[in-house]
Order: sequence, then C-alpha cells, then structure tokens
Amino acid sequence: MNDNYGRVAALRPADTNEAALYAVPAGMEFVGLLSVCNQDSGAQTFSAALTDAAGAATGEDWLASAEPIAAYTRTAIRVFLDEAQTIRVVASVGDKISFLLMGLLIDNR
Repeated sequence: MNDNYGRVAALRPADTNEAALYAVPAGMEFVGLLSVCNQDSGAQTFSAALTDAAGAATGEDWLASAEPIAAYTRTAIRVFLDEAQTIRVVASVGDKISFLLMGLLIDNR
C-alpha cells in the first residue's frame, strides 16, 4: 500500500461557476477535511458537492449550499470519498474564496 497524508488538492476559482476540486483515483479512498477560506473583506457564500460521476452536481449531491462565510475567516467540512467520487465547489465571488482538501489518501490496490 502507498497511503499519503497531506494536501491533496487546492483551488481558488476565478469565477462563480461550479468546478471540480478533486476526483479520487481508482483503487483509492480519501478521508480528511475540505477547508474553505474567505479572503474577501465582505461576507460571502460557498457551495460544495460530492458526486459519484464526472459532471455537474445534482440536488442530492450538495454537502453545503450557499453556506455563509464571514470576511477573512475559514471553515472546514469533514469528507469521506470512495474511488471515482468527485468534490465540486462553487464560490459566490471570483478569486476570493479558496478551497483546500487535506487528509489521508488510502491506497486499496
């Protein structure tokens, strides 16, 4: 096995479109935190989804939807992902909210 701890993915979206943050490779699992940081001087919102396949999130996929986040603060969501699942994110403002996925990537091969 080749398990890895640490930073798995990071994204600071330039716009307000839904974007893929990380897709778990085949034969792997992930356990960790999705950290969201608002680097703006005003309150904003973010959304995060866990999808079972590539493509846009649907209604039942959302972990957080238009979740408020105060200026210059961060929050974290505990996540557990199986192989082929994807974390998708949305920021209410471009280039001000960052998403960081960190934890344990488990090799099941």
